Amino acid sequence: MAQGADYLKNPTIYSTVYLRIQPYTCSAPFLSTSQQLQFLLQLRDPAHGIDMSTTTQTMPSRWMDLWDAHEWVEDQLAEALRLGVEMLAQEYVVHRMGWDSPASLSPSPTASSKGKEAKALDGTTDTDNEFEKVDAQENSR
Repeated sequence: MAQGADYLKNPTIYSTVYLRIQPYTCSAPFLSTSQQLQFLLQLRDPAHGIDMSTTTQTMPSRWMDLWDAHEWVEDQLAEALRLGVEMLAQEYVVHRMGWDSPASLSPSPTASSKGKEAKALDGTTDTDNEFEKVDAQENSR
Protein backbone atom coordinates (compact mmCIF):
# COMPACT_ATOMS: atom_id res chain seq x y z
CA MET A 1 0.00 0.00 0.00
CA ALA A 2 2.86 2.38 0.75
CA GLN A 3 4.26 1.83 -2.75
CA GLY A 4 1.01 3.06 -4.28
CA ALA A 5 1.13 6.24 -2.20
CA ASP A 6 4.75 6.88 -3.26
CA TYR A 7 3.79 6.37 -6.89
CA LEU A 8 1.04 8.96 -6.65
CA LYS A 9 3.43 11.50 -5.12
CA ASN A 10 6.26 10.88 -7.62
CA PRO A 11 4.92 9.25 -10.79
CA THR A 12 7.49 7.71 -13.10
CA ILE A 13 7.32 8.58 -16.78
CA TYR A 14 9.05 6.30 -19.25
CA SER A 15 10.34 7.43 -22.63
CA THR A 16 12.19 5.40 -25.20
CA VAL A 17 15.32 7.21 -26.29
CA TYR A 18 18.13 6.09 -28.53
CA LEU A 19 21.77 6.97 -28.02
CA ARG A 20 24.23 6.66 -30.89
CA ILE A 21 27.96 6.77 -30.17
CA GLN A 22 30.15 7.23 -33.23
CA PRO A 23 33.94 7.43 -32.88
CA TYR A 24 35.91 9.38 -35.48
CA THR A 25 39.32 10.90 -35.94
CA CYS A 26 40.02 14.47 -36.87
CA SER A 27 43.13 16.52 -37.35
CA ALA A 28 43.95 19.34 -35.00
CA PRO A 29 46.60 21.55 -36.61
CA PHE A 30 47.03 23.61 -33.45
CA LEU A 31 48.08 20.54 -31.43
CA SER A 32 51.39 18.71 -31.64
CA THR A 33 49.70 15.43 -32.48
CA SER A 34 47.95 15.46 -35.81
CA GLN A 35 45.17 12.89 -35.27
CA GLN A 36 42.65 13.20 -32.46
CA LEU A 37 39.97 10.71 -31.41
CA GLN A 38 36.56 12.12 -30.67
CA PHE A 39 33.03 10.75 -30.32
CA LEU A 40 29.83 12.05 -31.83
CA LEU A 41 26.93 11.42 -29.43
CA GLN A 42 23.40 11.62 -30.78
CA LEU A 43 20.28 11.26 -28.64
CA ARG A 44 16.92 10.72 -30.33
CA ASP A 45 13.46 10.63 -28.75
CA PRO A 46 11.11 9.85 -31.64
CA ALA A 47 7.95 10.07 -29.51
CA HIS A 48 8.66 13.72 -28.67
CA GLY A 49 10.47 14.71 -31.87
CA ILE A 50 13.73 15.42 -30.06
CA ASP A 51 17.03 14.96 -31.84
CA MET A 52 20.19 16.42 -30.29
CA SER A 53 23.88 15.77 -30.54
CA THR A 54 27.23 16.76 -29.10
CA THR A 55 30.87 15.77 -29.39
CA THR A 56 33.22 14.63 -26.68
CA GLN A 57 36.56 16.04 -25.69
CA THR A 58 39.34 14.99 -28.02
CA MET A 59 42.23 12.73 -27.12
CA PRO A 60 45.30 11.73 -29.12
CA SER A 61 44.52 8.80 -31.44
CA ARG A 62 47.92 7.27 -30.68
CA TRP A 63 46.65 6.52 -27.17
CA MET A 64 44.66 3.63 -28.65
CA ASP A 65 47.98 1.88 -29.31
CA LEU A 66 48.64 2.06 -25.56
CA TRP A 67 45.24 0.64 -24.54
CA ASP A 68 46.39 -2.90 -23.66
CA ALA A 69 49.47 -1.79 -21.73
CA HIS A 70 48.04 1.16 -19.79
CA GLU A 71 44.78 1.14 -17.86
CA TRP A 72 44.66 4.94 -17.70
CA VAL A 73 43.85 5.07 -21.44
CA GLU A 74 40.59 3.22 -20.82
CA ASP A 75 39.87 5.46 -17.82
CA GLN A 76 40.37 8.63 -19.89
CA LEU A 77 38.22 7.32 -22.72
CA ALA A 78 35.46 6.29 -20.31
CA GLU A 79 35.61 9.70 -18.60
CA ALA A 80 35.29 11.55 -21.93
CA LEU A 81 32.28 9.42 -22.87
CA ARG A 82 30.71 9.77 -19.41
CA LEU A 83 30.94 13.53 -19.47
CA GLY A 84 29.57 13.74 -23.02
CA VAL A 85 26.62 11.50 -22.19
CA GLU A 86 25.91 13.46 -18.98
CA MET A 87 25.85 16.76 -20.89
CA LEU A 88 23.57 15.33 -23.57
CA ALA A 89 21.25 13.79 -20.98
CA GLN A 90 21.03 17.03 -19.02
CA GLU A 91 20.26 18.97 -22.19
CA TYR A 92 17.52 16.42 -22.94
CA VAL A 93 15.99 16.93 -19.47
CA VAL A 94 16.18 20.74 -19.89
CA HIS A 95 14.36 20.46 -23.22
CA ARG A 96 11.71 18.03 -21.94
CA MET A 97 11.03 20.21 -18.88
CA GLY A 98 10.65 23.28 -21.12
CA TRP A 99 13.41 25.15 -19.32
CA ASP A 100 15.00 26.19 -22.62
CA SER A 101 11.94 28.09 -23.85
CA PRO A 102 12.13 31.92 -23.94
CA ALA A 103 9.43 32.22 -21.26
CA SER A 104 11.42 30.09 -18.82
CA LEU A 105 14.61 32.09 -19.38
CA SER A 106 13.15 35.46 -18.34
CA PRO A 107 13.11 35.95 -14.57
CA SER A 108 9.80 36.38 -12.86
CA PRO A 109 10.09 39.31 -10.43
CA THR A 110 9.09 38.76 -6.85
CA ALA A 111 8.51 41.33 -4.17
CA SER A 112 11.80 40.52 -2.45
CA SER A 113 13.93 40.72 -5.59
CA LYS A 114 12.55 43.83 -7.31
CA GLY A 115 15.22 46.11 -5.87
CA LYS A 116 18.05 43.85 -7.03
CA GLU A 117 16.55 43.58 -10.53
CA ALA A 118 16.35 47.37 -10.80
CA LYS A 119 20.06 47.60 -9.97
CA ALA A 120 20.90 45.00 -12.60
CA LEU A 121 18.76 46.74 -15.21
CA ASP A 122 20.48 50.10 -14.76
CA GLY A 123 23.86 48.46 -15.36
CA THR A 124 25.23 48.66 -11.83
CA THR A 125 25.93 45.93 -9.36
CA ASP A 126 25.85 45.82 -5.60
CA THR A 127 29.63 46.26 -5.66
CA ASP A 128 29.32 49.36 -7.88
CA ASN A 129 26.81 50.85 -5.46
CA GLU A 130 29.12 50.18 -2.52
CA PHE A 131 31.94 52.07 -4.28
CA GLU A 132 29.56 54.98 -4.93
CA LYS A 133 28.64 55.09 -1.23
CA VAL A 134 32.33 55.15 -0.20
CA ASP A 135 33.09 57.90 -2.74
CA ALA A 136 30.13 59.96 -1.52
CA GLN A 137 31.26 59.59 2.10
CA GLU A 138 34.84 60.61 1.26
CA ASN A 139 33.65 63.65 -0.73
CA SER A 140 31.43 64.84 2.13
CA ARG A 141 34.43 65.09 4.52
